[in-house]
Amino acid sequence: MPKVMVILVGCIFVGFGRWLYSNPRRMTPDWWPGANSKTINDFSRFMGIAFVFVGAASASFAITELFVGGLAQVILALACASTITWASFRACSILARPSR
Repeated sequence: MPKVMVILVGCIFVGFGRWLYSNPRRMTPDWWPGANSKTINDFSRFMGIAFVFVGAASASFAITELFVGGLAQVILALACASTITWASFRACSILARPSR
């Protein structure tokens, strides 16, 4: 897969993960038994975080491959993915707080 496609799919995963985290009740239909339970909502939020991490990791691996290789690439890409995931959810929680 060309690097541009990997980066594009990674960005799609990040966007879908953010959407899934913000809309946890959309993961299951309303008629599903226990559709609005806390367990389903928590699982949906976990999957949203996982999608963001995997998307950021794939894009980071594709980008860092241009600059470094080997173990340094793995360490740098996983550090970037962790930072992007943390910043994505941290920034959104700060923006969602009501102003004082």
